[in-house]
Amino acid sequence: MTGTATGVPPELVRAREAYARRAWDDAYQLFSAVDRGSPLGREDLAKYAWAAGLSGRDRELLTILERIYQLVLDDDPQMAARVGFWLGYRLNGLGELGQASGWFARVERLLEREGKPCVISGYLRLPETMRQLAQNECDAAFASAAEAARIGEQFAESDLVALARSLQSRARLTFARDWRCSTRRW
Repeated sequence: MTGTATGVPPELVRAREAYARRAWDDAYQLFSAVDRGSPLGREDLAKYAWAAGLSGRDRELLTILERIYQLVLDDDPQMAARVGFWLGYRLNGLGELGQASGWFARVERLLEREGKPCVISGYLRLPETMRQLAQNECDAAFASAAEAARIGEQFAESDLVALARSLQSRARLTFARDWRCSTRRW
């Protein structure tokens, strides 16, 4: 493979450009081709994962995230925890609850070993909140989501805050709907 003046293979340059244009399918195909020839580095693997997910390739997304998890586990446990959370969250969304629970438990153990507060502990409140909502435990769900939002604000993690506030709203709407239905006189 011939590289550019900076030593970056032209195929990788095209993959990054497709990613920047949000041409997810093109980016996925290009990153995939480059990765088959020579394993991608951490940043390009992350882009490859996003391109897979955003082009509807859930299985590929999960496989790439597992690679990233293994790649960063020893050197950056907090990044490994973040990647592990998103693996669990996506598996949960795909209905693979056993595997999702396994990843969430793995992330919890990793955070316990690290022993310092981090934003991922807030993300871990989200599946708990969703479980509570599914069981109509609206007050508990609201409290879990509020704690997630608080952690998100503490660590300036706007995605976590947005997800948590959305779940808080769902908890309140579910509570209001169920209350109206249960007290309505026909």
